[in-house]
Amino acid sequence: YGRSDREEEFPADFMGEAADFLEDVLAAADIDDCVLVGHSDGGTVALLHGARYRGRVRAIVTIAAHVRRDELTYGQVLRHNEMYREGDIPEWMTRFHGDNAAHLLKCWTEVWQKTLYDSWDISDEIATIQAPLMSLQGSEDAYGLPSQLESIARAVPHARTEMIDGLGHFPQLEDPVQIVARIKDFLEPYCR
Repeated sequence: YGRSDREEEFPADFMGEAADFLEDVLAAADIDDCVLVGHSDGGTVALLHGARYRGRVRAIVTIAAHVRRDELTYGQVLRHNEMYREGDIPEWMTRFHGDNAAHLLKCWTEVWQKTLYDSWDISDEIATIQAPLMSLQGSEDAYGLPSQLESIARAVPHARTEMIDGLGHFPQLEDPVQIVARIKDFLEPYCR
């Protein structure tokens, strides 16, 4: 992702592996107290990390995280796979990922087609999250149904979930002032 070195392909459990790798990074950097904030796949990684490792995470914020297969997400994966085959790389991917955009799109669609099998659902795993959790999603998110937030709320009863009217898959870019204010309000009691 981003401008990092490219992988030739992603493993089917790339988000789980990323959650474990994140723990290694935090340990190597001697970070014992942190807040995780993740968007989309990064939100899923933050949830998985929070479920697996409890010692260092003070709070978790996710934006547009996925916790289970839904037809909207899967449909977008198939659409993007077709776009890749036609050489039609979304502008936002090029903006965020530069020269890696086409390769990332290929890897992303391939791994999500492997990952989003009918039974993919991490709700049981994230039910063990003990850290304070806020999950945000835009009401116009083209990559995940509103039921993603409902699944998070069911799995993690103490989670604060917020559907944000009129925003899409990138609320932090579409209305950064509002999103920063929501995150700041949520984190204030935990970051004094």
